[in-house]
Amino acid sequence: MDGYLLINSSKTVEELGIDEKTSKYPLNHVMTLPATELAIKYIRQPKPNTVLLGAFAALSHMVKMPALQEAIRDKFPKRIAEPNVTAAEAGYRLIQEKLQEAQEA
Repeated sequence: MDGYLLINSSKTVEELGIDEKTSKYPLNHVMTLPATELAIKYIRQPKPNTVLLGAFAALSHMVKMPALQEAIRDKFPKRIAEPNVTAAEAGYRLIQEKLQEAQEA
């Protein structure tokens, strides 16, 4: 199975009991992150879209973070864009950290 899977949860794949089903994906193509929690922290709403976009950018390398930041800023007024950029950056950093930890293990 090819592709990427981001799961909006603070639990691990193992804790969710889906490790067997997700084992068909390539190594480090399946990650969990508390996207809704991060969205509440940064944009003060339970809307995890930009957190997940940032996470996807880190996981897949298909989207560069500066391009994502620019797209968010182009789409929304500054008062909405900046918290969403920060949320996307948080998702990006969290997945980068998880990938780094996986490489060191």
